[in-house]
Amino acid sequence: KPQQTFYNIIKNEKEEIFYMATLQYFIKMTRKEFDKTYGNFNTLQNFINRISVHRANKDKAFQEFFQTLSQMMVNDTVLIPESISLISKYPYFYQMDTALKCLISLPKNEMNFLISHIINEIPIPQKNTQIQFYLPRTVNVLKLYNEKNISENISNLNYGSLFDFFSIDNIILLFHLLILEQKVLLIDNNYKLLSEMSLILINLLYP
Repeated sequence: KPQQTFYNIIKNEKEEIFYMATLQYFIKMTRKEFDKTYGNFNTLQNFINRISVHRANKDKAFQEFFQTLSQMMVNDTVLIPESISLISKYPYFYQMDTALKCLISLPKNEMNFLISHIINEIPIPQKNTQIQFYLPRTVNVLKLYNEKNISENISNLNYGSLFDFFSIDNIILLFHLLILEQKVLLIDNNYKLLSEMSLILINLLYP
């Protein structure tokens, strides 16, 4: 399964806005590694098979769920779904995406050092300035902009992709509805696509 990153905008109880990037990925484990971390592999597989047969004719969604789990257990290996998130007061989506991919490429004993570096040692740029930095195992420089120049950072989103999924008439209609503060529901199985399209539409309101 490929990695995919999706984005979200959240609020706390004080109505403060935060930006979150979540990377979903899979790690491969042998049976021995699985037994050590999560419990007995055979016991779980037998449980899945029994429950799947019992519920197969009653709940299609349940059946599909357990079929997916069963397919994950092939050739004495298990694919374990994992996710990791970063939250910021600023919409550094591209930078957070890059940092997350860098994190999962590191050995576990090095991940905490990078997290500490990102949180404690990379400052927020001063007014009308930017900070450039590198992350381990990356070759491209990353930039952080001050809040006053945040529109430059937002441009990391691919606005052109909006035209790949919506006609011009529908884009105009969506923009019209958003200006009128109407509710818009986007539906797709791809969370990454949904989050990107949602953020692009929101950012169109704030040129």
